[in-house]
Amino acid sequence: TKVYVTSFDGYQANGNAVREFDLSTAWDISTGSYNNSILTSFPAGTPNYIIGMAWKSDGSALYLTTASNTVLYYSVATAWDLSSATYSSTFTDTTNLSQPGVGFGASGLFFKTDGTSMFVVDSTLLKVFQYTLSTAWDISTASYASKFFSVSSQTANGYQMLSFDPTGTKMFYGGGDYYQYTLATAWDVSTASYDSVSFLPGDYKFSGGFGFGNSGTKMYFSY
Repeated sequence: TKVYVTSFDGYQANGNAVREFDLSTAWDISTGSYNNSILTSFPAGTPNYIIGMAWKSDGSALYLTTASNTVLYYSVATAWDLSSATYSSTFTDTTNLSQPGVGFGASGLFFKTDGTSMFVVDSTLLKVFQYTLSTAWDISTASYASKFFSVSSQTANGYQMLSFDPTGTKMFYGGGDYYQYTLATAWDVSTASYDSVSFLPGDYKFSGGFGFGNSGTKMYFSY
């Protein structure tokens, strides 16, 4: 019954925003309406490229990726309500992710269902990096798991996003064209292999975020 969309404008000051929409019929975006809830408060130094987004499973935390290869963490006082989100902390990996100012930076973001693993797309390196969280959902406890997967054989497009099925054995990657992978070991991105399955919904070379309905029978993407 909720849809959230990030927007950015790298050529305008304060171009970042996250907006919230209500669906009067669950999972039916044709019934969506903007409810005037918007997040525009970001820590000092955040570039004008907020790209990827993920939510804690109970709606009490929001995570955003930026072009400086950081993950921003917001606590959400009222579950799923953007107007109650407050900035808490930032995660940065300057060893594995591209350095700030190089290329597009971090884009896709996904968490294991129990919050103990985090996956970040570096859209410059075209790799998915995996991190272990010693405290579930707390990015201040994240450490590189020494696991990654390169998608460069499938695509060279930037601003790529990421999703997994609930079992962690299927991974979906893309931004305009979408690709499906199988993980031999659940939630271990280093065991991924391409299924030779792709989907191009239209002429959307650089579409934005995408995701699936709870049953996996509906797919949504923004452009």
